[in-house]
Amino acid sequence: MDQVGNLDLLSLGVTVAAIGILGFIVFLANPKSATNRAFLFFSLVTVIWGIFNYLSYQATNPESILILLRIVIFLGV
Repeated sequence: MDQVGNLDLLSLGVTVAAIGILGFIVFLANPKSATNRAFLFFSLVTVIWGIFNYLSYQATNPESILILLRIVIFLGV
């Protein structure tokens, strides 16, 4: 089970890094473009959503799971 947890964390790290790098590359190509700024914003929200989604999956306390799931749903909207 511990190896699966590490695989989950590794996949989250790779995904978050890739989305973050892509968002900043697109933004730095033309920082004045509204489309590029919107894409960076969407990328950052997606990164934060992925982190909170992982945390809600790993949490054990029911109260913290509820709070984390509310954050995940809020960011998903």
